[in-house]
Amino acid sequence: AKLTTIRYTLIAPFMFGLIFFAAFQATREWGDLLMLMLLGTLGVYMKRFGWPRPALLIGYVLSTRVETSIYHTITTYGLSFLSHPIVIILIILTLISIVAAIRYKPAQSEITEDGIHTDRNILPQCIFYGFIFLLSLIVIWDGSRWDVLTGVYPLFAGGISLLFIVPLGIEMYRTKGASLVFYDSEREEIDRAIEYRSNEYYLMWLMGMLGVSALFGFVLGIGSFIYIFIRLKAGLSHLGCAISAGIFIMLLGTLSHFMTLQYPEGILQSYVTLPWPLQ
Repeated sequence: AKLTTIRYTLIAPFMFGLIFFAAFQATREWGDLLMLMLLGTLGVYMKRFGWPRPALLIGYVLSTRVETSIYHTITTYGLSFLSHPIVIILIILTLISIVAAIRYKPAQSEITEDGIHTDRNILPQCIFYGFIFLLSLIVIWDGSRWDVLTGVYPLFAGGISLLFIVPLGIEMYRTKGASLVFYDSEREEIDRAIEYRSNEYYLMWLMGMLGVSALFGFVLGIGSFIYIFIRLKAGLSHLGCAISAGIFIMLLGTLSHFMTLQYPEGILQSYVTLPWPLQ
């Protein structure tokens, strides 16, 4: 609980370093970091435009196992598995949860033309909606290229997505004036005493960290990120920034030594062998 009393500008760069470090250990490929960045960016914009994010995380983690289970289930039972009691119970519970979520959702605040539900400047929302719509079509197209058993999961996932997305798009097109179908958190009233930065601003920080890591390796990249972020955002002295970055680099070096961990290498490592703990 005491961590919540620390300024985010001091703890955020360390948290990002640990998150990217943990993501890389999945397959130890640069693709792990890029996928984390892509999913993180998608999550940021889902939050901005009011799209639920838990399903994204759950689906990403469980999709492979669920797809495999569905394949084996249909291979063994066909569509008759839908008549099994446990499946019927799960379907009923799912429907009840959806109805309950709609029925008992919190009361909405007053909708105004100057609030988060305004219909002014909805181009960013339309672009994001178009991206999700196109992604669903691509999933359906890819699923249709395979036989029924292989393509049933992506076809169902893409189809159920369109089932909810298409009515939303129609409603967005037909609605005039402020409405619940519109949502942009960047239109929330912000305390003028607090420095405000857009989502893109902080995404550029992370992209910059990955760019430096691609050139000089992850250890130097995250060390530079911590130093610069704390210096510019927290206002610490150069000595304090150097100590903070150095401690994290030593932590990474210690972990790599005792746990034989490998970190993403940059272009520099292709030509120069760096000493511990900068490998």
